[in-house]
Amino acid sequence: MPRNRTERDIFRDLLTYEGFRGLNETEVRILGTIIRERSGNAYSLWKASGLKHYPTALRTVKKLQEKQLVHITGEGMRGERIFAPTLFGTLMYYALRRDETQLIRTIALNSDLFQQMLDAEVMERTPVWAYDVVRQMASDVVRGKPRSIDDIVRYQVSEGNSEDLLNLHNQRYKDRVTRLAKIEWVREQTLEDIEREMKWCQKQIQELRKLKNTLTEK
Repeated sequence: MPRNRTERDIFRDLLTYEGFRGLNETEVRILGTIIRERSGNAYSLWKASGLKHYPTALRTVKKLQEKQLVHITGEGMRGERIFAPTLFGTLMYYALRRDETQLIRTIALNSDLFQQMLDAEVMERTPVWAYDVVRQMASDVVRGKPRSIDDIVRYQVSEGNSEDLLNLHNQRYKDRVTRLAKIEWVREQTLEDIEREMKWCQKQIQELRKLKNTLTEK
């Protein structure tokens, strides 16, 4: 994850993915109800939500299911479908409500790697990391290629390293790399990223030498 991004930048990106832009008030209300109730059929969710009309609640639940914010977990005694929030739906709700405490807590409960970074207090602007997790999950849903939160966190670290390792002349970037690398898995990831950057630099040096020789011959 680029380290210089702000909460506002990432929150704006989060709302630009097709299918997630502009969740209306009713959708957010029903999603919040499902999270609060943990599960339920459309009728019980309508009652719990306080909406006036049942058909509105039913249509909204179906829309949330299409967006993979809720899913069907089974059937009730009368064959009615039981809906529950997906992890993505729960995180999206907290992100939209800007409830950073619950957002960070829920991510940590579902990611050992994020929890380790949280415990070690190595993340600058923790909410930025949290919002970016949801942004990455939204991207995965759109692409149809879901990843675990642990995989997303690994990607965040590697993406950030790509920026920091190219700016080691600035002590701030160097300090950030060493601070994060206090965690064992981050240190291993960073070493892999350093090897990759070194190989890239070597190729660039070869190309520069070729170009220099070409210009010298002229």
